[in-house]
This record gives sequence, C-alpha cells and structure tokens, in this order.
Amino acid sequence: MSLSDIELCHGSRFSVPCRIRHPIQRTAANGTDYLSFMIEDCNMALKAYAWPDHCLISAKVHDLDKVSVSGTIREFNNNYLANVLSIKSLDDKAGDALQLLPRSMCPQASNIDRLQEIVARVSNVTLQAFIEGVFNDDDFAIPFISLPASRRHHHSIAGGLLEHSLECAEMVWRFEEFGHEIRDLAVVGALFHDAGKTMTLRCTDRFSPENCVLDHDALTLEVLAPHLKKLDSSNRDMATALRYLWTWKNHRKGSIHPVLTVAEAISASDRISSALNIEETSFKECPDWHRIVRHKSGNSLFWRPRFAKLH
Repeated sequence: MSLSDIELCHGSRFSVPCRIRHPIQRTAANGTDYLSFMIEDCNMALKAYAWPDHCLISAKVHDLDKVSVSGTIREFNNNYLANVLSIKSLDDKAGDALQLLPRSMCPQASNIDRLQEIVARVSNVTLQAFIEGVFNDDDFAIPFISLPASRRHHHSIAGGLLEHSLECAEMVWRFEEFGHEIRDLAVVGALFHDAGKTMTLRCTDRFSPENCVLDHDALTLEVLAPHLKKLDSSNRDMATALRYLWTWKNHRKGSIHPVLTVAEAISASDRISSALNIEETSFKECPDWHRIVRHKSGNSLFWRPRFAKLH
C-alpha cells in the first residue's frame, strides 16, 4: 500500500510505509506537546500529527527516516490530515525502495514516475534485486534524483542527473536487436552510467579534488561497489558485465569494438541525450529565425536545416 492508496475520507484507517519529512515538536494551546510532520513517498505527501499520549513511536524520528505509519484520516478546514497512532522504523530491506523515494526531493517530480516505468521493464530478478539495493542506499539515491548532470554542460539544472540517466535507459531499451536479457543489462548500465557524479557534483567547491582530479567513470565503480559485491555472489557475470559497461573505453585491449556490443548503444545514448539537451538549450536562448547556434561553452555548433518550402 502507498499513500496514494489511502481513502481520503474522515475516519478511514491506513497503514503505509513512507518517509518522515520535516518533523517539528510543537506545543498546543492547552500545553500538550505534539509532533508535526509530513509523510511522503514517491507519489505524494500528506500533513500528519502525532500526539505522544495516543501514538506509539518506536524511536526518535528524523527527516527522511523510512517508517511504517498507522493512523486515521481527519478532515480539517476542507483538507485531509493524518492522525498518526503508530510510527515504526523500517530497515533498508523493508518496503519498495522506489516507492519510498521522496517525491519532493526530485525537482522534476514526473521523472520519479518515469523511473518506475523503466525499472518495471527489467524482468531479470537478479538485476531487479541490484536496482532495489542501489535505491535503498540514501547516500546515493537522494543525490541521484536531485543533482544536475553537470555544472555548465548538459542537463545542468537540478534533477538533470536523473533526467539524463532516464533518457539513456529509455533509448537503449528501444534497441530490440539485442534481445530482452541484454536489454535488461543495458537499462541498468545506462541508468547508472553516471553514478559517480553523485560524488563529484555534490561537492560545492568547483576546485575540489573530486571535481578536478577524479574521473566520474571510475567513481561510478566506487559508489556502486557494495552493490556490485552483492551481485558478484548472485551472478558474477552480470557484475563483471556492468563493471565493463561503465569502464570499457579505458581498456579496449586493442579491439576497435567493445567485447559487449551493447556498450556502443549505451555510449551512443549518452552522447545523443547530452547533445540534444545542449542543442535545445542553445536554441532556446536565440531568436526563432536562427538556424545556426554555438553553445555558450564554445565547443558545440548546431544547425537546424529548413524543411519548409522557401518562397
């Protein structure tokens, strides 16, 4: 059950896994202390209150805690509120990791829906478990859905990293020539190909070693290392394949082609997604009559040919 499944009518009962957001201890006019907060998941958020005299709280709650919440719905001033009667902590293995992504942390919230759709296409249960483990890791998942994909290049707005990753994953899925099993692998490879940027782009100092010295492709292996190690024990070939897909350009071993041809599709989707975003951004900043434009970085020139008949 998710928050969107709750029947919003006065007195209805619910029990859902969710996130605690912005908990604040307050005091009512009669002197009674209570907890004011939001409960949130990938679909929506709902204002909630917990009164210590009537609520069982298993531990002190903090912002973004994963919890199981039970209570009743209350109507107040034409709005619906959650009157919480129980809050229990969830461990990282409880609940659906994608369902528990906080929608408000994604600047382009509709991309959370796109993420669920592309992940649902992966039928391999081993890769499904890998994806679940990655998104259960808040140190990765929260920056992944909220950071830009670059500072000044492509998808440079908040949430751009997820946007770019989704575009790549959706593109490689359309390559039916590879067959379903390889496309499953390609979707995971494309979705997390820039995972290392959660380290380089979360640094506020542009001149930090993470930004200036380290390659984000190498950091992708570091960021996902705990999850790759678990995948090793389930299917070593899949773990090796993902490592290869993220680093193959650094070790071609004299071959002009990657040993996994689908790596070309992931690489192409990365370039296409990046270039399309730069092209669109560049033309948006110019009058409609412009047919040739140079990106502000000076490294990219784009041309839009005329297709309408000239008179």
